[in-house]
Amino acid sequence: IWYLGFLPKAAFVNLTQVPLVTYPHLAARFGDEKAVFEIARAYKSMSRGLAGRRKSLTLEEIKAMDDYLAEGHVDQSFATNLGGVAEGRTLSRLLPQTKGGRTVADLAGRGAYLFSMAEGLNRRVTALSAYRLARKSGLDHESAYKVGVDALDKTQFEYASWNRPAFMRGKKSIIFLFYQFIQNSLY
Repeated sequence: IWYLGFLPKAAFVNLTQVPLVTYPHLAARFGDEKAVFEIARAYKSMSRGLAGRRKSLTLEEIKAMDDYLAEGHVDQSFATNLGGVAEGRTLSRLLPQTKGGRTVADLAGRGAYLFSMAEGLNRRVTALSAYRLARKSGLDHESAYKVGVDALDKTQFEYASWNRPAFMRGKKSIIFLFYQFIQNSLY
């Protein structure tokens, strides 16, 4: 919390994942100029979307983005929240029950806000730019949607515990917090 939370530079470093990881992936498949253009266009569309305007998206793009969100591809916390609701009381036993514990949990959530927003933006830009590039290359909606999922998996990675080696799970997982990014980048 203290190292990443409340530090805008940590969020900024996270924002470099699109130009450093997503761009080469998309450029290899669709070409440099097309990848740069669609990534820049996706950033512009997402900034308009954050302002509540989705007019820069076609109906198919809106459907794709809604599906990416509903399936947990662009918002990793969505899947976690859904799992927590499904588990019911199990999750409530993990939450802090004291006032001090709730305060620390609230502080941790607020500290992670910028980092979480950066991660969400990265995932949305990756999904939208990959989807648009695939559609422009002649793929149908479903195939283009799958190209977006593939780009997310290969460039933004899946950080759920099921996707970690056994030695990176459980209580010791905090030690290996950033090793998962390294492992995903090298694999």
